[in-house]
Amino acid sequence: FEWKTVCEQVRAQPYDVVFKAEDNAPVPNQLTDTKTWRITVVGPAVTNLRATVQANAIRLDWDRYSCANATQLLIWRKQGCSPDQIDPCAKSVPAGYTLVGRVTASSTSFVDQTVKKGIQYAYRVSAAFTGTSGGSGILSDQVCARLKLTVPIITQVSVTKTDLTQGQIRVRWAQPLEIDPAQIPGPYRYQVFRASGFSTSFGSTPVYSTDWQSSIPAPTSYLSFTDSGLNTEVNPYTYVVVLLSSNGARADSSQPASSVRLSATPLPNAIQLNWTAQVPWDNTNSTHIVYREDQTKKNQVPKVYVKLAEVPVTSTASFTYLDTGNGIKLNKDSLYCYYVETVGTYNEPLLEDPLRNLSQELCSSPLDTIKPCAVVLAIDPTPCGQWVSEEGSPSPSFCSVSTYSNHLSWVYPQSEGDKECDKDVSRYRIYYKRYEEDSEFTLIDSVWSPVQVYDHMNLSSFAGCYYVTVVDRSGNESAPSNIVCQDNCPYY
Repeated sequence: FEWKTVCEQVRAQPYDVVFKAEDNAPVPNQLTDTKTWRITVVGPAVTNLRATVQANAIRLDWDRYSCANATQLLIWRKQGCSPDQIDPCAKSVPAGYTLVGRVTASSTSFVDQTVKKGIQYAYRVSAAFTGTSGGSGILSDQVCARLKLTVPIITQVSVTKTDLTQGQIRVRWAQPLEIDPAQIPGPYRYQVFRASGFSTSFGSTPVYSTDWQSSIPAPTSYLSFTDSGLNTEVNPYTYVVVLLSSNGARADSSQPASSVRLSATPLPNAIQLNWTAQVPWDNTNSTHIVYREDQTKKNQVPKVYVKLAEVPVTSTASFTYLDTGNGIKLNKDSLYCYYVETVGTYNEPLLEDPLRNLSQELCSSPLDTIKPCAVVLAIDPTPCGQWVSEEGSPSPSFCSVSTYSNHLSWVYPQSEGDKECDKDVSRYRIYYKRYEEDSEFTLIDSVWSPVQVYDHMNLSSFAGCYYVTVVDRSGNESAPSNIVCQDNCPYY
């Protein structure tokens, strides 16, 4: 069987080709068999793809596409220049490629202006047939290119100390290894700017400035500094390094790079860890490392960590790990502390590799699904007796009272029936309704444990009903306590 296909036969749906075989036996003893093959016709590949590096862009050129009925050419890009296997019948491009541009099928060039210095890129081009039949073309051969390293390249933003006020982050960068002193004369100076969170609003005041450096950076010329006095417990931070030329003018700057931010989600008997970082290098297609505090050395200062897991990551969506104990049972009443080490690369031989960065330390507990026990609630009696005269009528002082208060107190039990009560008490919630016949209680306030009293102040009368609930650290709320009610004085 031979089918010499043409461009007009390209389509999204496969063709059904039926083959029938018969033997040479005389009728009626002749045997036959049929088989259906599904054949997808795809367009030819774009040919002679080549890349030219411009000042801040990469230009792609190729030969004119051979199928006149194609409607678009799609430009695909990935970080790095690693080879990949191309299946001509695959419905999607290989992992790692993203669509960065579309041009008409008659075009023979494309300029990618979204590239970043310090990163090597691989490109492929494919044809799209978007008429009534649809279809696509085979991906072209790969071509690789990168911009020259004429700017500082951040290679590390790593949390070295987690603290609310004295946190520290180490920032490291490569000097512009391919700078042209004829265009940007040295010596050079660098200024580091910081933004809180993943913001790029850096402000106008640098957090660090270097001395003047030599005119031509050495091939392994890296600079670093440690930023201190930070709230690394709560915030990630983003940095940019600005290059100043010999006259003090701003020549160029690095791409922004953030610290690694770790978050935790409590689950029943487990803790889900997720992390993220907004960086110019590639943190995917590598193995990240999760560390957990050594459970045999709890409460040591500083904390002692051991490797918990190596996590293969393929995309930012896979920056996650579920800790189910790894040999121990996670206790809902215990804190477990973690940090993550990401491993990335620029895929650039001139830059150090791999790039290792640490997140902040983060502590969490498994989700507690057990509700606390209900408290036993009491209310102080009204002081009606102090406002009664010897004759039994209201005293003059009673008429001067304009506001009233009720004093509540409660006890959290050690057990409830044959069940021991959970000692994980975070706070108490106080509910109130004005009249006994009212159907709904309203949450009016809460107090943190270990406080077990509450004064309801500035009331227009004593009358009202209350109950109290208990809330644990995981947000579980107990059943309501017993309801207590207060009446006004009988002569009110």
